[in-house]
Amino acid sequence: MANTRFRTDVDYYEVLQVHPSAHPAVIRKVYHVLMLDLKHHPDLGGDVERAQLINEAFAVLSDPERRQEYDRFRAEVGLRTESPGAARSAPEQAADPEAHAALLERMQEAMSALSAWPPRKTPPPFCRGRVAAVEAGPLARTHGFRYTGSIRSAQEKLGEELDFRTYARPGGDLRLLVVSARGTVVAGMVCGLPDRVTPDVLRAFTTEVTGGEVDPEAVARLVHAVEYLDSGDRRRRTRALDLWLACATRTPDESCVVLAAYPL
Repeated sequence: MANTRFRTDVDYYEVLQVHPSAHPAVIRKVYHVLMLDLKHHPDLGGDVERAQLINEAFAVLSDPERRQEYDRFRAEVGLRTESPGAARSAPEQAADPEAHAALLERMQEAMSALSAWPPRKTPPPFCRGRVAAVEAGPLARTHGFRYTGSIRSAQEKLGEELDFRTYARPGGDLRLLVVSARGTVVAGMVCGLPDRVTPDVLRAFTTEVTGGEVDPEAVARLVHAVEYLDSGDRRRRTRALDLWLACATRTPDESCVVLAAYPL
C-alpha cells in the first residue's frame, strides 16, 4: 500500500533539505523558509511543480503517523538522504564518537573558564535562539553545516532535558556544537582551522545562538584580540557580553569560539 502513497523518485527529506532525524519544529521552520524566504511559493515567482513537491513532502513529514509510515517505506525501498540539500553528491556525515568527545571536551573547558558549566536545564528568559532556527538559517543554508548527531553521553550524564547537537561542514574544516534546553539554545561553540572561522561565519553563529541578543561585532573584536593582539601557542580571552558570556581560544591549528547564557 505504501508504494501507492509515496513516490520512489524523490526523498522527501531531501526535498525539504533536512536530516531524517530532524525535529518537527525544524521541518516546519524549513518549510516556511523554502516557501517564503527562498520564494519557492508560486505567488512569489516560484516554480509551480517545485512548490507542489515541497508541499507534498511537508504534508507527509509534518504528520507524525504519515512520517513513521514514510520512514518504514523509505527503508524498504532503499531511499536515503546522503547529505540534506546536497542531492546525493556527497557522502553522509556520520556521527563520529571521537570527534564528539573532542568537541565536548573543548566546550566543557571553555564553559568552565566562564563559570557556566554545566549548562542550565531550564533556559533563562533572555535566551532567544532556537535549534529550529539554527538548522534552517545561514549556518545551514549559506555555510553548509549539516547535522552529525547528538552526544548521548552528555545527555546521559547531565539530563535528557539537554540536547548536545553537533554539525559539520563537508570536509570537516568547521564544526559546530549547540547545547539546547527544550529546543532553546543555551550555549554554542564553533571551531575549526583559524582561517575558516571567518567574520561571516562568526556573524551567523552569534546571531543564531543568541537569537540576535549579542552584537556579532563584539564577538569579532574578541576573536581579533586573540588572533592578533595576544601571543603564544595557546591564547584565550573571555568576556561578558550583556547577558551572554564569550570565550575565544586559539592554537596554531584551531580557533574556537564559545557563547554561553549567563548562569543566573
